[in-house]
Amino acid sequence: MRDILLSVSLCKQYSIIICQDSEVFTSLLTLADNWRGRTIFGQALLGRADCPGHLFRIDEAAAVTLCDSAEADAARMLYIYIPENRFQKGTANHE
Repeated sequence: MRDILLSVSLCKQYSIIICQDSEVFTSLLTLADNWRGRTIFGQALLGRADCPGHLFRIDEAAAVTLCDSAEADAARMLYIYIPENRFQKGTANHE
């Protein structure tokens, strides 16, 4: 949470999407034209159509931000990947 809070602007609005499917998250790592992105945490590399972003560890959590750099008030996206083995429901303490 700390890494995310330090990486996003509090003056901007973000759409937040949480992924548990590694294939869905991989498809998000390939940027369209005019889009730029940044890895917040985890080992995830963003790419373009000619060099897709397929490199990330599916067993570790990752987060990336994306935005359309062509527009001043562009949509901003925050994608968080949580592998199924790390996803826990409830408020109980887990080890």
